[in-house]
Amino acid sequence: MLEVLKWCSASDLLLQLSQVCHFYSSLSNQPEVWFELLGPDYSSHSDLSPKQQYRFVATQFIPVVSSDSLRKFIVHSQSWQSLPLSSAINVDRSMSSVLTVEGQVFVTGTPSTPDTFQIHPISGLVTILDSLITHRNSMGVIRYQANIYAFAGSSSKQCEVYMAGEALWRPLPPCLSIRSAFTPTQHSGKIYLLGGCGTVRNEYFDTVTEIYHPLPMKLPGEYCTVAICTDIDLYAVQQIGYYCCELEKPVETWELTPFSHSFGTSFWSGSPVLCIKEVYYIYQTAKGRIIALNLKKRTFQEFPAKSSPT
Repeated sequence: MLEVLKWCSASDLLLQLSQVCHFYSSLSNQPEVWFELLGPDYSSHSDLSPKQQYRFVATQFIPVVSSDSLRKFIVHSQSWQSLPLSSAINVDRSMSSVLTVEGQVFVTGTPSTPDTFQIHPISGLVTILDSLITHRNSMGVIRYQANIYAFAGSSSKQCEVYMAGEALWRPLPPCLSIRSAFTPTQHSGKIYLLGGCGTVRNEYFDTVTEIYHPLPMKLPGEYCTVAICTDIDLYAVQQIGYYCCELEKPVETWELTPFSHSFGTSFWSGSPVLCIKEVYYIYQTAKGRIIALNLKKRTFQEFPAKSSPT
């Protein structure tokens, strides 16, 4: 946790801190750090007095979106916060895909609409963005460089990319397998699509050539799957256990090493995976809890919801 004390207007300080957030994220390839005002109320967007001292705390959180609120699991305090949205989203968000992008919560895909929007994590302001080209939900969504990639979902092979500079979705070639309810990961310009509902097959997407390539290993079941890349390994996490292969080996020789543990229920929730100091925080919708998974030590810890996040 980082605390910053500074004499300046709230808007100036927020601008400076948002630039720090973007720089940190680009270096570490981790979800955004957001800065919350702990001093005077900052529920509006107007400037506060320029000669008043304000205290900000760098906060890393996992967002969970419902039709009328944003709930955040704050890692440093191991607690949930609930924030009402500026306007209600009157559709089911349980199958939406969620990311944190430059301090905003990016949400896309529902069972009933192709809408995409972002939420300000302090004010709750909802901004409508360009809608998906193909209506679907339970997609595998990941940010790579400045753009956001949405793969498959809803028994589909359709894929597209949100071009941040143009604020528009652009179609991509379809992926190799129908899959839904999975979380992609990336390493060295490749985005890995592992398992998910509908398939045990795995593949990767080359972000330069925009070509998909099959991977030789198969998962044991068609379960919701969270993919995680470390510097040297690729992991697939499912409700029945997690599996690892070494990235340094030739792709054609990749095999999955199993690490058996039953997590009791599906992992995929549409919320992003948050990594802090080699611990991966994953939200489980069915049990309303956070799992903190230490892949290096092969241990995990549960954080039950103190207030129901679903």
